[in-house]
Amino acid sequence: FVYIDDQSSHLNPIKKYLSNQIKCSNIIDLKIEISTICDLSVLFTIIPNIRNLSVSTHKKDNLDNINRIFTSDKLNFLNKFQLKSVERSWCLNELVILLEKLPSIKYLSLNLCTSDINLINGEILKQSLPNTFEQFHYAVHYLPEQPINYIELLNTWKYICPIICLYNPMQNDYMFLHTLPYSSFNYLEISSSVADSILKNKNSYKDIERIHVDCDFTLAEAFPIISY
Repeated sequence: FVYIDDQSSHLNPIKKYLSNQIKCSNIIDLKIEISTICDLSVLFTIIPNIRNLSVSTHKKDNLDNINRIFTSDKLNFLNKFQLKSVERSWCLNELVILLEKLPSIKYLSLNLCTSDINLINGEILKQSLPNTFEQFHYAVHYLPEQPINYIELLNTWKYICPIICLYNPMQNDYMFLHTLPYSSFNYLEISSSVADSILKNKNSYKDIERIHVDCDFTLAEAFPIISY
C-alpha cells in the first residue's frame, strides 16, 4: 500500500517529475493527492497493474475537454476506483472518456462538481456507466445553468438507486445529490444554502468525520449540525 500527498513528495505536477516512460508495475494499491485531472492521465501510464486507486485533485485546471489528455492505455486490472474532483466542472462525455480507461471496474466512488444536468439525471448516468460495477457511490455538487425541476430529477433515480438531494428552492443556485448509503465518504462538503437539510437527513451522515460548509454560516447555525 502506498499513500502520497502533495506534502509528502514532490509529485505535483506529476509530469514535471516523472517521465511517461517510467512504469511502477509493482504498485497495486495507491492513495494519492494530485494537482489536477491532467496529472491523472500521467498517473494512469505509470501504474499499469494498479488494483485499488483512490485519487483526490485539489486545483482547478484550464482544460475545456479531457479527451486530448487521456491517451494512456487502459487500466485492465483496476477493480476499485475512488475519485474526488470538485475543483473542475465535469460534463457527462468527460466522465465516459475516463471510465473507458477502466474496463474491469467493480467498485466505483465519485465525488464531482458539475453544471451538466446529465450528470444528475439517474437514467442518463446509468446508461453511461460500465456494466461491470457491483457497487456505485456517487456525490455531486450541481451548479445549475437553468431552473431545476426537482420532482422530475428525483424521478430519474426512482429505479436506479436510493438518493438524497439537498436543495433550497428559494435560492435555486446549488444542489448536492448523493447515493445511499453515504458510506464511501468520511467527509461532507456542502454550500450553506442547503446546510439546514442535514438535520432532516442526519442519520445518513452518522459516520462522517469532517463537515465543511462553504459561504456564509454563523456559529448559531453551525452548532445544531455539529452537535447531532
